[in-house]
Parts: sequence; structure tokens; C-alpha cells
Amino acid sequence: MAGNDFLKETQERSDLNQYWYSQPTIDAFVEEISACGGTAALVSTPSVYFSLPQEVKARCKVLDFDRQWEWDAGFVFYDFNKPIDVPADLHCSFDYVLIDPPFITREVWTLYAETAKLLMKDGGRLLCTTIFENAAMMKELLAVTPTLFRPSIPNLVYQYSIYTNYRSERLEKLNPEIDECDWRNLEAKKDTFANGLDGVVVGNLDKQALDPEALVQAALEAQLASGAQCVESTDEVSPEVALLTELRDRLGSTKRNCESLRVPLQQAVRRPSSTSATTCSKSLESTHTQAAASKDWLVQHKEDLIRLLSDSEVAEIVRWFEDTLGHLSGTKLDQLTSMDAYQEWASVSKESSSRAFQLSNSILQRVKALKKAPQQQ
Repeated sequence: MAGNDFLKETQERSDLNQYWYSQPTIDAFVEEISACGGTAALVSTPSVYFSLPQEVKARCKVLDFDRQWEWDAGFVFYDFNKPIDVPADLHCSFDYVLIDPPFITREVWTLYAETAKLLMKDGGRLLCTTIFENAAMMKELLAVTPTLFRPSIPNLVYQYSIYTNYRSERLEKLNPEIDECDWRNLEAKKDTFANGLDGVVVGNLDKQALDPEALVQAALEAQLASGAQCVESTDEVSPEVALLTELRDRLGSTKRNCESLRVPLQQAVRRPSSTSATTCSKSLESTHTQAAASKDWLVQHKEDLIRLLSDSEVAEIVRWFEDTLGHLSGTKLDQLTSMDAYQEWASVSKESSSRAFQLSNSILQRVKALKKAPQQQ
């Protein structure tokens, strides 16, 4: 498979939590590995492995659970639940190790850390990707710290950071796909939230009642709901910018409200009770009401928005709201009686979040362009 064909030809599998990096992010990682000049292990990162130049790929291995690539000579089957079950001839044999696990919890990263230490040569280079909120944990487990460059993962609903055990000039620059200014200033403001998680109530849910993955997801949603935008503000905002900003706010608010349903619904399936059913019903009704109001606002301002975006872009946003309302209306608690049923529901919800994330980014780029236009005149 040619490297530049991977993204075109390979579908992400939601059952394996596969999310591919964007092509520019893959290119940055390829450059890092190529510059190292030695052997590399690509752990749970097939998009990078299959994008390597052939002469570099020949001295690399891809360790992955998905057997669709076992035809490749560099494929090594890897199950993170068995972190040391790696062929003996690969122990301490890699100059560079790149890791992107399917989950972000400590339990999973602890297992991947074992594998990383098993694979890497003394003095080897290590690059990992996970959320910024894992910074302290990553330093503890693998002695890696975040870089300024952040990866673009188009279909992932929250932002990852890159962690390395070495300094790279390439990774100490902003990724123009993601950031216009130093995002670390915004993240520093979130430390108060992260440090105060113990005993916190996320929405109406007690932290202690959630499993680790659900807790991290809920915490991220709370951060997204209150996060500042890394866009330079001006004293005067044009009517066009104000309109697009409200559209983006309404899209983001609906997206977050829908995502916040996942945790209570999951808990209702795991531990059904009349109380949990009542809570979920009220949350569904409230979310539907908010989404319907935002869709009505969108239709009311449709012509003005088409002049700022395009007919097709506005049509796609309207379609997203219609699909979201349909999904909410079709959510019947008496049909979510098993985790399989919940996972099917959650899969649709995650796909919807990915679409909203992409639409929101498109609106943001237009806002930035409108804000820069007066400065260029």
C-alpha cells in the first residue's frame, strides 16, 4: 500500500477505536522517524507506518491488533492486554518508538509503557500521543513531555497532544492545522479544573460513580463547554463575525449536550433503575428542545449564512441538526437494554460528534478570515 493512499483506502474501525492522523500530521511524524535514521516501532499507528518511504519502512515494524495488515512483512500482532508478549528478537532493538493507544486511561497507558520500554534501545527516542490532561501521568510513566506541535486527528472529538523524550525543532512549532497561537496558555487555565477532579460533580453525575474512560470523557466535555478560543479578539466585532460565532456556539452547545447523554445512558444500561430512567428522559427532552431551537434559529438566518459560507455548507449544517433531532427522537430507553444496544447508539452519537467537529472548524476558519480581512486592507 502506497503511503499517500492509506487515508483514501483504509476505513477507521470504530469497534477498535481507530482514528487516523491527518496527512500533514502523518508527514510530520514520517519526517521525525526518517531524521532518526535507525529502526522504528510503530505501535498502534498503522497510518504512519504505511506512509513511510519504502527505504525507511523496510527497517521498521508496525505492532497492531488489527490483522488486516498481517500480509505486510513488517506486521507484528500486538494485544496491549499482553504488553510483554512481543517477539524476543524485537526486545531493545528500536531507535525510535511511536505510540498511539486506542484508549487514554492510566490502566491502558501503563500497559503500553511496558511495551515501549521493552522495545526501545538505551537512549532511544519515544513519541506518544494522548490528551494534554495526561501530562503528569505521561511524565511519570515514560518521562515524556508535551511539544508545541499538536496532531490533527480529524474524526476524534477532542484534541490530542504529542509527548516526546527528546527535543525536536520540527515539533516545537505550531501546527497550522490546529493552532494560531500558543495553546499552552489556554491549557494552563484548565489546570484548576484538572487538579480539582477529586470529588467533582460532572453535570449531575458523581465522579465516583463513573468508570475511568467515562470520567475522562465527561471531564473533557466540561472543559470544552467552558474553554476559551485561541482567536485574537477585537474591540469591535462585525455583524458577520457575530452571526457566525453564534452559529458555531449553537452547533457546539448542541454537540456537547448530545455527548453528555452518553454517560447517564451508559450508567442506566449498566444499573437500571426508575431514578436513572427519569434522569435520562429529562436529559433527552432538554437536549431535544435545545437542538430544535437552534435549528429554528439556523433556518431563520439561513440566507444570511449562505452569503458568508456557501449553500452546500449551510445545507450540511441544517442536515446535521435534522439528523441529530432524528437520533434524539429515536432514542427509546426501553430499547437500550444491553451494552450492545448502547454501543450501537453511542457509535451513531460519536459519528455525529465528528461531523459537528469538522463543521465547527470550517466555521472557525471563516471567522478567522473575516477578522483578518480588515487588517489586510
